[in-house]
Amino acid sequence: MLGAASESAILLLLETIGKAVKDSQKKSYIKELLDRLRLPLILKEIQSTIDCLIKSKKIAYEIHQGSTEHLLSLYEMIRVQRNDSIHPKIGEFNQTKIFLFINSLPANLEVIYRLINWFRNHKV
Repeated sequence: MLGAASESAILLLLETIGKAVKDSQKKSYIKELLDRLRLPLILKEIQSTIDCLIKSKKIAYEIHQGSTEHLLSLYEMIRVQRNDSIHPKIGEFNQTKIFLFINSLPANLEVIYRLINWFRNHKV
């Protein structure tokens, strides 16, 4: 469940970036990523877009603050949940991981939705 919620947020962010992008090639690439759902490439594209905006000082620190760490945390949630669904360990779960995921999810989603709102209001 946490992985699915995390993945939905990541995909919504990428979709919003796709709508904000002016470059038709990049827009097409983002559409392709959304169609194929290859998570490592999706996260690489999101991070690359954010890094370019940071470097060019087009996005305020308050908006992107902690985005790299929170994206990595969400990626880990998704990866673990996907692995567990493919290779289930019947009756086994790691309480510590679940506790950490539950505690970090609100902060992770806060950053993602802050970015989504920014991209909804800015063309890049």
